[in-house]
Order: sequence, then structure tokens, then C-alpha cells
Amino acid sequence: MKPKILKDDYATQSQPDIEGPKLIEMTAVEQTPSFSDAENARSASRQNSVISAELSASGMRIRVLTSEQEIDSIRDVWKSLCTSPNSDPDYFLTVVRSSPEVRSAYVLIVERDGEIKALLVGRVEDRAFDVHLGYARLPQPKVKTLVFIYGGFLGTPSQEECAALADSISQALKSGVADVAFFNHLLTDSPLYPMLLRHVGILARDRFPNTAVHRRITIPAGTDALWKQFPYKARGNFRWNVKTFLKSHADSYSIEFLSKPSELDDMVRKVEAVATKTYQRGLGVGFGANPTELDRLRFKAEQGWLQVYVLSINGVPAAFLCGTLYQSVFHADHMGFDPEYRRSSPGIFLTLNVVEKFCELKGDKRVTAIDFGLGDARYKADLCNISWEDGSLYLFAPRLRGMVLSAYRIPVL
Repeated sequence: MKPKILKDDYATQSQPDIEGPKLIEMTAVEQTPSFSDAENARSASRQNSVISAELSASGMRIRVLTSEQEIDSIRDVWKSLCTSPNSDPDYFLTVVRSSPEVRSAYVLIVERDGEIKALLVGRVEDRAFDVHLGYARLPQPKVKTLVFIYGGFLGTPSQEECAALADSISQALKSGVADVAFFNHLLTDSPLYPMLLRHVGILARDRFPNTAVHRRITIPAGTDALWKQFPYKARGNFRWNVKTFLKSHADSYSIEFLSKPSELDDMVRKVEAVATKTYQRGLGVGFGANPTELDRLRFKAEQGWLQVYVLSINGVPAAFLCGTLYQSVFHADHMGFDPEYRRSSPGIFLTLNVVEKFCELKGDKRVTAIDFGLGDARYKADLCNISWEDGSLYLFAPRLRGMVLSAYRIPVL
């Protein structure tokens, strides 16, 4: 599902003809869980039978895929609809195989007259359920969760088809496939989002969904066009950031580009040296050198998707930008900097350097945009010229456990 752009953040602003500084160019240096979970398979089979009977009169059918063999049967169609690396079928299966908390895949397919109209990509996981009491974070129970992944709503379904998807998920929760369903950053302007807020039963719906701005920058041809693309105030701030960084580190910094499988160990060592000092690590998020993350990085490197940039000062890593290049869009997965260098803004300097590099690429190496993904920040607002809104929400099983979990979502004032 491609986003309907809510805001072209600075296309309509008048831009003075001011050329920004070109940055110094960087130099390049590169247990399988079973898909045969019997309980999920039986639930999916029962659900397929009920839904197919209800929808057959309209020529519409919803199927649930839980096995790798079933997913392989629609791989080509899935690939043709996919625009995000997170929902690429091969990457999705890599995550399912390498994540110990995942019980099985759970992919919903909407078909009409034999043609696949949409996919909703998910998996059944034993997942910690976030519980807060005011600012206090309480112990997190492990909950059987049907997780629909970020970027996993594919195709262009009608409102009728989205209503059928919402009904299907409600049936799955009622039949015991999971205690709760979680939708991770679904486009709020997608036809499915309002169905999940209104179409399901009042006791099952999430009364407090979280919304967030999602930002992207389009990459023009050439750095002159890039700097003219920035709003006047942001351009001035970026020029100051560059000047401040170079004043302190002009002769002592270097930037490495790492992407090959053979460079993975070196990349992880250098990124981890910075990541361990970031505020994200203190919150338990961001880059982590655990076995699951390493499997995902290795897969991306083998596919030629992985791109990692490490800025070092006096030979010591000080900032990093890890991303995935997929269908000419660079998806920024992890970013961070050593707070020791906060005053000279190494993270912004590195990011601007990478954006300028992309402006100079041509032909089949062309990068058309950078997607900054989950979470918002001031520098993203200044850099990006496109934004839209994502929403994350839960649906709860109409059973005692689901109702207890729903009660935990009520904020305490």
C-alpha cells in the first residue's frame, strides 16, 4: 500500500538562489522454527472455511498462509506488490526462521475471482506486551500476538475487501489464533486503518492508537539542486553544522562505506562501538549486535541491499548510518553518534554527506529517495520534503485475557 502524501513539506516555499557547501567526498573501503505449528494450522484452516463460505457469493475469498510452501506459491505476486524491504517475502521468511519468539507466519490474502488483490503480512509471536502506569514501566507479560508488520499491507484493496480483512482478523482472535493483534505503523490514510477502528467490536478495538509522522526526502540530480531544495532556515542550520564540524575535525575524520558479507564483522564492531553509547541503547532500542540482528544483516549483505556508513574521528568510530537500499530507495534503519562529539553534530554531518553522495549517482545506481522510517526528529523535518502519518494499534480477542490486556491500554492520568 503506497502512502498518499499528506504534505509536500517545502515544495511550495520560495527558495532563494543560495548554493550550499559541497562536503568532502567519502572513500569506499565492504534453527528454523517449524511452519507446522499444529494449533495455528488448525485455526487457520477453520478460519479459511468460515470466511470462504461467507464471501463466496461476492467472488471474494480470504486465505491464510502459514507455511513456507504456501508462501512460495504466491512469491511472484507478492514480490510485484512489495515496495519495502521489511515486507519482501525472502526477508520476511528470514525473520521468521531466525527469531525464536516467532511461532509461524500468518499472511492474509484477499482474492477476487481468482486474482490476488491485497496481502496483509503478519506472523504469530510470543511478544512482550508494553504495560505502563503513568511514567512507571511495569513488568511486561509475554502475550501470544498476531503481529502485522511495518510495510506489510500490500495492494490496492477496496473498502469492502478491507472490511473483510478486519472481519477475518476478528475471527482469528475469536478462534484463539492469538490473544491480541498488533498493527505496526499502518498508513492512517489506508482504507484498512479506519476499518480497524470502527468495523470491529467496541470491546476489541484499540481506543488509544499511537500515530507518528513518517518522513522521506527525494534525491535530486546534483548537490546544487539538493541545497536549493532545503528550506531557507534549514539550509542555514545545515551550513552551520558542516562549518562547525569541519572547524574541529577537518583533518581528523574519515568515512567508510561497508556493504559486503566479508565486511560484516568489521561493520558490526565499529557500529557497536558507537551504538553502546547512544540514548537509544539506554531505551533498549536501536542497533543491537544480537544473533537475530546479525542474521538479518547477513541476509541483506548477501542480497546486495546493505549499506553502512561509519564516520571516525582520529580513527575512532563517532557516528554511523545503517540502511537498506531496496528498489532505488535507501531505508535508514539505524543511526547514532557518540555523545562526546555532540557539539560538532557528527550524525548530521554524516547524513548530509551520504545524501550528497546519492545525488551524484546515476544510471542503475541511482537512489531516488531516503526513507527515514520510524520515529521523528527535528533533523528529519529539516531534511525531508515529504511526510505522511502512520498509526500503530491493537485489536483484542473477545475473551477474558484479551479484555484484561485491553484494560492495560487505558492511560492513567
